[in-house]
Amino acid sequence: MTADGGARPTGATVTVADLDRYGFPALLAVLARRRRAIALVVAAAVAAGIVLCLVLPRQFRAETTILPSLRVASDSDAASVAALRSAAGAMGVSVGVGAQDPSVLFPQVLRSRTLAERVLLREYPVRGGGTRRLLDALGKAGSDSSLRLDAAVRRWRGRVLRLRLDAKSGVTAVSVELQDAALSAAVANACVEELDRFNREVKNAQAGKQVDFISNRLVEVEQQLAAAEDALKQFREQNRQLSGSPQLLLQEARLARDVQLNEQLFLTLKTQLEVARIEEVKNVPLVVVLDRATPPVRPSSPQRLQLLACAGGLGLALGIALALCQAWLEIASEQPPVRALREIFRNDTALLARGRRHDLPTP
Repeated sequence: MTADGGARPTGATVTVADLDRYGFPALLAVLARRRRAIALVVAAAVAAGIVLCLVLPRQFRAETTILPSLRVASDSDAASVAALRSAAGAMGVSVGVGAQDPSVLFPQVLRSRTLAERVLLREYPVRGGGTRRLLDALGKAGSDSSLRLDAAVRRWRGRVLRLRLDAKSGVTAVSVELQDAALSAAVANACVEELDRFNREVKNAQAGKQVDFISNRLVEVEQQLAAAEDALKQFREQNRQLSGSPQLLLQEARLARDVQLNEQLFLTLKTQLEVARIEEVKNVPLVVVLDRATPPVRPSSPQRLQLLACAGGLGLALGIALALCQAWLEIASEQPPVRALREIFRNDTALLARGRRHDLPTP
């Protein structure tokens, strides 16, 4: 439609007055005139998405879920958790002061460099037989060993390992994403095995320190008990008649009390020593595996449908933006100042061309 209400001829350029008067319908008209160009941009974007789907390597994610076997039900369990917290702090892992549930420590320990190096340097079975270290798959080939290990640890933490903790149930989900489905499941299960082995090492080391401390203290108390018994024996041999002397009776009561106290302390330390020795050699799993990781059947990435949908959406947005920019340039070129500059440019170009023809020599 024109400004006076008449019909606009097909294919006519939309002007600023049309946009001010008709608004959104005028924009739709602009897009409809350039629908082929928009369709070409969308098709190119979808084609690029298809190429990405074919080029990007497939990733497989395997997941296992674990639960701690203890929930701080006894003093020995509390000591084990305290030892695990101190060990995690030594590895640079920040743990809350009030964290008494070992499941809270599991994700932090799994993210630590100590566990990462153990998992990376471990041998895993590969297709066709043989074994291979995960470091060889994640590290940069040909680089220095320390730099290679650092790069593999960063990639392990940033792209391969994923952890999820349910605070209410204490269940921790450990997922590993690699290009090999069987390898991803093997590495996920290896993470749990290394976590359990680390917990046992910390627990046994703590129990070993307790055994050493109690053993040394037991030797001291045994010597004190022997000395107290000898003192009481010697006193009674030297003083056979005690009934007539209150002072001797009081001294005998003191010596007997020393013997009794040392006996009680000796028996307590002896009991604690046996308990600590049992804890030192006890080989009870500290991590309960709820679901072992199995090789996934379908890849987790790239997600082709989502990738193609995103590519189509971006192509549509880019096509619309280009169409609107082209329409704006056409409208701007029709304004009087721009039209005048364009006529001057055309005239100057024609004069230059005419002058060059006159300057050419005649044959």
